[in-house]
Parts: sequence; C-alpha cells; structure tokens
Amino acid sequence: MAIINDALLYFFSYFGILIGIFIAGMAKEEIKQGHTLLLILKQILILIIIGISLYYLDDNISLFLVGLAFGLLLGYFFREIYFYLGIAMASSFLVLHELVISSLIFLVGLPHGSLMLHLKKKDLHIHLIKSLIFFSIPSLLLFFSIDMGILIGVMTGGLIYELKWPYS
Repeated sequence: MAIINDALLYFFSYFGILIGIFIAGMAKEEIKQGHTLLLILKQILILIIIGISLYYLDDNISLFLVGLAFGLLLGYFFREIYFYLGIAMASSFLVLHELVISSLIFLVGLPHGSLMLHLKKKDLHIHLIKSLIFFSIPSLLLFFSIDMGILIGVMTGGLIYELKWPYS
C-alpha cells in the first residue's frame, strides 16, 4: 500500500504543470502581464527545493561536488527541468521528506505550465509527454544504491541552468 501512495504522490507533483496550463488558458491576458512575476516565482520555488535538498545532504561534501560537476555538465547539454525535479522527488523518498518536495514541485509546475502559453497545441502535447517521461526516469534510481550527495549534486547542477536561463 505504501508503494501505491508513493507512486500517487510522485505523479501528483507532476500535475501542477497541467493545472498551470489550464489556468493559463483561462487567464491569457493576466499571464502575459505577469510573465516576469511568474518567472520570479518559479525561480524562488526552485531555490527552495535546492535549499531543502541541501539541508538533508550528508557530511560527504566531496560526493556532492562530484555530482554537482556532473550536473553542471549534464545541465549544459540537457535542459529538461522535470528530469531534475524528478531527481529531487526520488531523493526525497530516501530521506522521508517527500510530501514537502512533492508540494514544491507541484507549485513549480503552476508557473511553468502557465509560461507555456505561447506553445502550439501539438508542441504542448509533445512537451508534456516528454516532461512526464523525464520526470519518471529518476524514480528508477530508488532501486539502486546511489549516494544522496551525488543525487543532490546532479539535481542542483541541472537546476542552476534553469535559474540562469529560464526559457532559452
């Protein structure tokens, strides 16, 4: 039963993007006017996720730095925010703060989905499917014994590019 609850929590956090798209469809003019504020909100929420994850980091800073270097390299070439948010969600299950992180990922999805107002319907569907796949892939990490420092480093390195270049 716990596995089902965890899976539901994992995918609940993804559905913030869908609600954000729905809100954007209902309030198109407001979204256009508040574009900058939505970007700032999204970046603040990402910083909070990074901060909470760093709080639960073990004392092994060297593995975190290795993961951060790999995350920065990966993030330079691979800018799928939901992949890195999926890593945050998977790592949150390891330290038992999944409810907090899933709520924050849900909240990140609201402005992220609202900011996709400019996409055509076909491109939007493709983006949503890709995001769901990339968000689900890190859940496989739960079956392997990977150090928390590496996971948090990769997540932080990848999300740094989302903070630096929100929509490039």
